[in-house]
Amino acid sequence: MDDDPVVREIPVHLADELRNNLYLVQFPLRPTYRPMPQPPRRARVKPSNQLLQLDFPVDQRSEHFDQDAEEYLKQKHLRLQSASVPALSNYAVGVFRQGQLHLTPLSAVMQMRPSLAHIDDAVNEEEEDMDVEEKLEPPPAEMKEVQFQFKKKQSERAMSAIQNSYAYKKQQIDAENWIELQVQDKSSAGADNEFENLFSEKEEEVVSTMTPDEYIKAMQYRAMASADNKPPTNPAQTNEEDEEQKDETMEPVTGHLLDGVNPKYSDVLRLLATDQIMHFDTLVKLLPSRSEDELIDALEHVAVHVRGRLLPKSALVCRGEMTVRARNEIIKALAKTPSGVSRMDLVEKFSLDADVAKTVLGEFAVLESTTRKWSFRIGADDTFTKRFPAVAKAIKL
Repeated sequence: MDDDPVVREIPVHLADELRNNLYLVQFPLRPTYRPMPQPPRRARVKPSNQLLQLDFPVDQRSEHFDQDAEEYLKQKHLRLQSASVPALSNYAVGVFRQGQLHLTPLSAVMQMRPSLAHIDDAVNEEEEDMDVEEKLEPPPAEMKEVQFQFKKKQSERAMSAIQNSYAYKKQQIDAENWIELQVQDKSSAGADNEFENLFSEKEEEVVSTMTPDEYIKAMQYRAMASADNKPPTNPAQTNEEDEEQKDETMEPVTGHLLDGVNPKYSDVLRLLATDQIMHFDTLVKLLPSRSEDELIDALEHVAVHVRGRLLPKSALVCRGEMTVRARNEIIKALAKTPSGVSRMDLVEKFSLDADVAKTVLGEFAVLESTTRKWSFRIGADDTFTKRFPAVAKAIKL
């Protein structure tokens, strides 16, 4: 008998009207009990760069307004500008109506903070005025020898460094024009009309074009984000310093790291690499098409276990002997000390890099806030050892 029966099924609709135009705006410097006193008077956006500006009115008669400040500091409005927050998951806005759930994907999360651009502008204007005053009449032109220099084409790595530089990004932001937005009061008819766009009247079934493997891979938010942000490298320009840096890098289980793995084990490895730690029963539920014998066979090749907790082999999810060793030592230490271990104790005892230790621990362990000690994210599962004693012995770390 099912101890937790399904009591209700809710149809889910995917609304498309506001897709790519729906943002979550946060005000991290304003506590919930002290929101902005008035709605913004002006709003504008640069969608390509995910930049939003909101202008709020300033009460210049307030006792908190400095009447003696310099003129450029006396702003008639408070301008807040957004900083885009990297997504660690896929977010959506859900609205429940008439027994149906309507979802609209969020485009981005934006955190609003005060913009001090007016101070920078004032400083720049002052510097320009000083330059004009100090500028002297240029001397008569003289004949000079001109030398030509041919520059070789920028490498992919150099181009990536340029594109990731502050100056380049600022140039890209400045090149995009602002789009003025219409501010609607939350109780206005315009706001009600926009709210209706969160609902979908379509009854067609949404068909996914992704395979189960692609779906699992797409759920590796942190791993995929780190892989996408890595600058391209030119193998011909690899040096010893690069090799040393790669040796300390935690790598997601994608691309070349799966090349040496038998394809019939890859789905198990991907799941383990996504969760980093799980029980056998969870693995069975996630791969219903695979028999227990097939899963056990895969675990013998791609996993280790600590009292029934399944983890991917370090050699398959890390690159470099030092990182593999660090991960194995950390797993062993957690297994020996159920009450938890200190990260700094691990660093000192095993001569580990502190950042690597923190990265590894964050994958499959949790930090207890009071004791500041790390322990496994899930509890032990002794039934695994009892059901599969031979395999448990073979893959025990």
